[in-house]
Amino acid sequence: MGCSKKEDPAPPPAPSVGRNEGHYVYNGRPTDCTATALVQSSIGVDVLTLVLTTKPQPATGPEALRLIFRKDSNRPVSGYTPVQLQRVVNGMVEASYGVNSWSVTTSPSGGYSGTFSSNNSYLPIPVSFTDGTFTDVRP
Repeated sequence: MGCSKKEDPAPPPAPSVGRNEGHYVYNGRPTDCTATALVQSSIGVDVLTLVLTTKPQPATGPEALRLIFRKDSNRPVSGYTPVQLQRVVNGMVEASYGVNSWSVTTSPSGGYSGTFSSNNSYLPIPVSFTDGTFTDVRP
């Protein structure tokens, strides 16, 4: 009798995120999103607001994540720094969090792409957003 090696199953593929889409893991729950962007400029400051709307929407009501970044108007897109991450449930800001790591770039077509994460282990009930991505999101 011969021995046969049991193959380990392959890990699941990373989520594929297309134009105007996003993805993140909220407290261990993978979340796919449609994404929109708004850029506002005023007095030498640019503010980029990205809204990642959960798809499909949960039965508990509309849910979205709002990422707000700012930069001096004379800086490149890579100069955007996070102001805050907001979890929006039923149209109300449920809570605001800091962003621990991020990147923002522009795609060849002019949309915004990037990554983010937020680990808030200091809270009485820890909250984390990991593996955050958004791809080619156009204003």
